[in-house]
Amino acid sequence: MATMFVRHLVKDYESWRKVLDEFHVTRQEAGATNEAVYRSADEPNEITLMLDFADLDAARAFPDNAELQGAFEKAGSIGPPTVWFATKV
Repeated sequence: MATMFVRHLVKDYESWRKVLDEFHVTRQEAGATNEAVYRSADEPNEITLMLDFADLDAARAFPDNAELQGAFEKAGSIGPPTVWFATKV
């Protein structure tokens, strides 16, 4: 199993969350099996999204999804996100 973490600032959490929820099927079709959303305790518009995938290749392919790029813009993301990957040990 591999996990993708995405951290970024958004203009407004509620607006961002609405777009995230609308994008659920696309995440599943890309192989995401589990997800969690975290908000910074100090900055509520700083978000970390965690997505689990069956393997590292699927996780690494997901950020290149064209629909994802449009969703980030629609959701009000500020600047490019920081993305990193980990494997469960």
